Amino acid sequence: MRGVRPGRRAADGCGDGRGGANDHPIEFAFQWDDAVAAREAGLALFDAFGSTEKTMHINPGPHGGIPRFEEAPFGTGLAKVEALSGVVRFKGAIATTGTKAAPFVLPAAYRPAKDVYVPIDMCNATNGRLYIQPTGAVTVQAGTSFSNAQCFTSLEGTSFVR
Repeated sequence: MRGVRPGRRAADGCGDGRGGANDHPIEFAFQWDDAVAAREAGLALFDAFGSTEKTMHINPGPHGGIPRFEEAPFGTGLAKVEALSGVVRFKGAIATTGTKAAPFVLPAAYRPAKDVYVPIDMCNATNGRLYIQPTGAVTVQAGTSFSNAQCFTSLEGTSFVR
């Protein structure tokens, strides 16, 4: 397998040091038409990761052509949402282009029963909030200039009760 030294597995050195399962989340972006790393090698590398929480994002295109939506701003994690015991939690961050204040719609399983306002951090240490409607529509509201939301909107650690 290209990219992993002979005699080692991709998961060696992770978690418990034996190359087994670990609890480090992995987001693996892979270009399906990559001339540098063959498809089979990319799939084998993903399978070799011992994480119990891993996702693979496969995109069409050549090596180095990972789409912008796969990148999180300032090296943060990609945006995620999870629900546990009636509490919806966000992770990661987003950045938007243009004047789009409604960056995403929550799937039905994560929607609140009534309007919810969730405080968030933005670029330049400014504050804002997410306005989340029962329809799942999410709107970013900047406390000052909307350019701070475009630059960086942290979702990390924000939550609401359904």
